[in-house]
Amino acid sequence: MSSYGILKLTAERYLGMYARNFGLAVRVLRIANVHGPGQPATRGQGVVSHLFRCAITGCPLPLFGSPASVRDYQYVDDVARVVADLLRARRRAVAAECRHRSDPNPWLVGEWSRFLGFASSLGADSGVRV
Repeated sequence: MSSYGILKLTAERYLGMYARNFGLAVRVLRIANVHGPGQPATRGQGVVSHLFRCAITGCPLPLFGSPASVRDYQYVDDVARVVADLLRARRRAVAAECRHRSDPNPWLVGEWSRFLGFASSLGADSGVRV
């Protein structure tokens, strides 16, 4: 586990402890690789928009890890729906509740290079905005 993962897990455990000690309902969502309209591709966040920008502008695709690694990519509307459902839920969590939102159709890292080959064929003058 990375130091980033350890910090996230530690924060979740602290929330759980706080919830138990003070009788609060706490919900944690584990959401990764959210993408959608309006996401800037130049801030170093948002892997999907960044990959599309690289494909269209011709910069090298920064794909990390084994091509056989599986990754989830969450569309922003799906994430918003999950958050809204949790906020509408009337039941109280006993202490801390953790939900991992995953895509029912995850992608292999290696699939990006094939898919983005199409995007790069569009070129910067195609009118596609990322």
